[in-house]
Amino acid sequence: ILDMAPYNSALIGYPINELNAYKESVALQKPIASAAGNYFGKKSIIFFAPAILAFVHDQPPIVQGVVAMVLPLDELFKEIKLLSENSSGAIYIIDQQELFLYHDDTELILTRDLNAISSHPIIQEIYAAMIDNKKGFSTYTINNEKNFVAFSPIPKVNWSLGIYGSYDEIASEIQRIA
Repeated sequence: ILDMAPYNSALIGYPINELNAYKESVALQKPIASAAGNYFGKKSIIFFAPAILAFVHDQPPIVQGVVAMVLPLDELFKEIKLLSENSSGAIYIIDQQELFLYHDDTELILTRDLNAISSHPIIQEIYAAMIDNKKGFSTYTINNEKNFVAFSPIPKVNWSLGIYGSYDEIASEIQRIA
């Protein structure tokens, strides 16, 4: 790291160029998002964009550096949090490494704790389908309460979005709209 905003002298010289996403961004000469992790003390993703400053006609461009933006997951998904605050269900996002990038229960972020959602066998199957970038909708019953889960891939970033909650709640909303 050569410079940053806001400035933090403790991070000058940090070997950010050792991260795989940095190397991939330089090699492919295109923007790349890192895997989610704890970066600079926050659960974050780092977006890397190569700075191609030297370009000579009939020669390949030369990457002179990389601009990086550290984006904390709580900032990235703050709008989703607003959607699920008054609901009996929850929204969650997982990545291809099976990590929760977002969940209403913030303790689950950057974990693989599927049982925090449900240990019901259908949920286990849905979770596997989400990792495979599939989409779907299902209902299931736990303690005589009918629930639903819907999921869909977010292809550009290889994430998957899931929503679950009370089937009665969603059915009443459909009846209200209809």
